[in-house]
Amino acid sequence: MLTRTDLKNPGQLIMNSGFPAQFVDVREGDVVVELGSDGIEKIAALSNSADVVISNSVLKTASNKDQLFKEIYRVLKPYGQFCLSDLVVTEELPANVERAMNLYMGSSGGLMKKGKYLECIEMNGFMAVRIREEELINIDPHDLKGHLSEEEIANFGSRKFQMSRITVMAEKSCCGPVALTCNVEC
Repeated sequence: MLTRTDLKNPGQLIMNSGFPAQFVDVREGDVVVELGSDGIEKIAALSNSADVVISNSVLKTASNKDQLFKEIYRVLKPYGQFCLSDLVVTEELPANVERAMNLYMGSSGGLMKKGKYLECIEMNGFMAVRIREEELINIDPHDLKGHLSEEEIANFGSRKFQMSRITVMAEKSCCGPVALTCNVEC
């Protein structure tokens, strides 16, 4: 559960409509901008206007995660925070398995390796990046029937593929992208 005590600046926020109400304390005066599944890389909010951005599993539809993090950075005020839930993989996957897993999980954005995902967040100007929750998901190739051929499934034998649903929190640095440490008083 994300509460106002978890946030440094619990003022205006942007969240997607899929985020369960029990996870955030929305109050009168909060600005709520719904993030849709189409064009999620463009957030309908002014630059430096939000204290908090929250999203639950809508990010998997983003085809360009780098652009998405640039947009989140743009709309957050300095030291603003985000809390995002997304899917990542724990290993590089064969192209046909990645394609099948994207279809199976309803993800159009492509699944990133967890380390690369976290690095992408940092490279877009965020600091204090941390995983708040992580849930491991094992995918049996037989679950991908309809997305993989019988021959492709047979080639994997008893091997399982892993992905994780992670909830990540971070805050916008005042120093801009690629500022992994911020020593400036803003």
